[in-house]
Amino acid sequence: MPGSGSLFRRADGLWVAQVSSGPRTARRVTRRYARTRREAAAELEKLRAGEAVADSRTTIGDYLRSWLELTGSRRLKASTFETYEIAIRRQLVPHLGSIALASLAPEHVERMVAALERTMSAKGIRNVVSVLGRVLDVAERRDLVKRNVVRLVELPLVRRVEQPTLDVAAARRVLAAVKGDRLEALWVTTIACGLRQAEVLGLRWQDVDLDAATLRVEVVLDRQAGEYVLTSPKTPKSRRTLTLPPFAVTALREHRRRQLAERLAAGVATADGLVFVSPRGRPLSAGWISHRWADLADEIGVDVTFHGLRHAQSSLLVARGVHPKVIAERLGHATITESMDRYAHVPRESDRAAAAELEEALG
Repeated sequence: MPGSGSLFRRADGLWVAQVSSGPRTARRVTRRYARTRREAAAELEKLRAGEAVADSRTTIGDYLRSWLELTGSRRLKASTFETYEIAIRRQLVPHLGSIALASLAPEHVERMVAALERTMSAKGIRNVVSVLGRVLDVAERRDLVKRNVVRLVELPLVRRVEQPTLDVAAARRVLAAVKGDRLEALWVTTIACGLRQAEVLGLRWQDVDLDAATLRVEVVLDRQAGEYVLTSPKTPKSRRTLTLPPFAVTALREHRRRQLAERLAAGVATADGLVFVSPRGRPLSAGWISHRWADLADEIGVDVTFHGLRHAQSSLLVARGVHPKVIAERLGHATITESMDRYAHVPRESDRAAAAELEEALG
């Protein structure tokens, strides 16, 4: 990790400053070269401080990889680091890697965007460019580039497609259909609390108080280097305490009884005290849960993804006249706007009711 390192002299007389970063199983080594020991020592201090150094010969590819190794490995969550690494390796380096950092122009980025449009969605392209923008922000603050050219590039517009969600009748059909399912409480809790998938899969019994009918979102289930681990939630606002409706409390009580019986039968402990696990007590795969829900949705006859279950809470609460601020807090959003624009689908019945109100007032 940054903070350690070494100096040594090669057989040809060149001095080398070297640091290692990343986990032991995936160690990354960064080196800088100098003519004298003093110059190499100065480079080592920069590396130890986590700086991505550059000179006139440094290419975009060099700088992106250096930033990822020295800064990204320390400051990004494991899942975010993986996303950045893929964007840098698959898109940014192939299209921009050979260009000198100091020579990067908006036109270079625009040509990359045009090429990516043949194979990627607008949202995917924006994500790739945002990685470049973040790294160039660092380079700009360190006077390695005159400006962050990403700010001068027009990006493709993301066309928001309204995702299907559940109205009251459909939600009742779902609750009735999953009755008795081994993971009934998972589907019920997701609808009742509007939890993200990683939040519900990372839910621990210590975060649930069935007597007080509350649930705390404290950690999420993340996948790192092939292993499931509990990490911090997406944002500070994601940490929240939610009141459980009685039907969710009932489902969770039944789930706990079933889980205890499974533990006794299998003779295994539940990993990390998780609420939702496999019959052998292991964390549940996000992909498996999505596929399992898709099969259930087909059987029930609802066109809703697992993420659509999160949408359902906000839409149902909007229809019941719950204040948008309350909905935003239950969803763990930083602003009301995010909740209303993205998740709150107004049912057709509410629109008819609004028209009726206008008729009564003005007709």
